[in-house]
Amino acid sequence: MPRPDVIVKPQPWLWQPRFRPIRFLEIHATRGPTTPDKQFGATVNWMQSAGNGNPLQGWGSSCSYVLDRDGTLGIVLADDEMPKYSAGYGGAGSEWSIDEYGISYEWCQSPAQEEFTTAQYERGAVEFATKCRLYGIEPRILDEEVRTQKGPVNFSGFVRHDRCGNGYRLGKSDPGPKFRDADFVALVKERMNPAQPPVEEETMSSQEYKELRAAVDALQKKAAANVEFVQFEGFPQVYRVSGHTLEHAKDLASFDAQSDFAEVRVLKKGSADYATFARFNASFASLPREVGGL
Repeated sequence: MPRPDVIVKPQPWLWQPRFRPIRFLEIHATRGPTTPDKQFGATVNWMQSAGNGNPLQGWGSSCSYVLDRDGTLGIVLADDEMPKYSAGYGGAGSEWSIDEYGISYEWCQSPAQEEFTTAQYERGAVEFATKCRLYGIEPRILDEEVRTQKGPVNFSGFVRHDRCGNGYRLGKSDPGPKFRDADFVALVKERMNPAQPPVEEETMSSQEYKELRAAVDALQKKAAANVEFVQFEGFPQVYRVSGHTLEHAKDLASFDAQSDFAEVRVLKKGSADYATFARFNASFASLPREVGGL
């Protein structure tokens, strides 16, 4: 069973504002040097790590979402934020990078390349169906269209890293032969079909995501403490704040009387204080259920 979704705070050099329309949904596999059950935590931590590239180096590992083996989703970027180093330019003469048009999903898989799980296909299909409806993306696997990465991008679809110009140039093998293209596309189409029973979707708008990320930053500054994770009651989700007590959301520098966050109350757990946002505006009802570090 999936855990509450996780919001990740990536290093600022790993993304930039999106400047092209969204046409692609990228499929990658994590394959970090650890076991399948630890891929998600390792990938999320790496996106937040200061050691993941730097502005001077001009490279790092980035993505938009991380899909765990139990269906849990790590939300790294809002859709109007472009991952800079997920799937770049192709070979000589390529005219655009995949990332310029793509939302990048990292599916958790170890170097042993075990089968992707039913939970991943199910959650991935819901996510991809939502994006297809939202951005008018055709539910199909692209191949020839993205081999050279040249010419106008007047098409849309799903891009496997191992079947685009960038993947060929770099010798990428993900998501690899264990990814069941036809089954996944069929599942996405089912989720797009309005005749199907409604599927509960936990999504947020770009603006909601930015406001939530700003709230974490504001709390860190106001409390002068390390915010390890966030959990808001009602979803629920919690800010853990060491050695500091907050009584009302209006105490935060970024909030005023019109704030959607109406109340903060402190919960005790051992020697640590937990500040919990108790009430929310209805516009935040679709936010994921867990925020912050693992």
